[in-house]
Amino acid sequence: MRKEIADLVLDGSLAWRLTSTKTGYKNLQYLIGFNSIASRLIKYNGSKLLEDNNRIQPDMYGFSNNFIVISLSNTDSGFVEAYNPTPDEIKS
Repeated sequence: MRKEIADLVLDGSLAWRLTSTKTGYKNLQYLIGFNSIASRLIKYNGSKLLEDNNRIQPDMYGFSNNFIVISLSNTDSGFVEAYNPTPDEIKS
């Protein structure tokens, strides 16, 4: 059996982009180059994000067409409901 552990820090150094705005959250994506990995995403406060490709609420993530997609709550991001942030605003 082979075990690999790698960390990908999801911070402002990555080129995230907005894919959709929903009530209370936004979906952001980042190109990772593969469609699925054994993964666990942990939020800044230590809570786990739920893996679900539908992302129907905040704090979920999934994989689609070589991208990882995360649903980020407006409360955590500071973005307001009707505002669509630019890539540079997402990075900050």
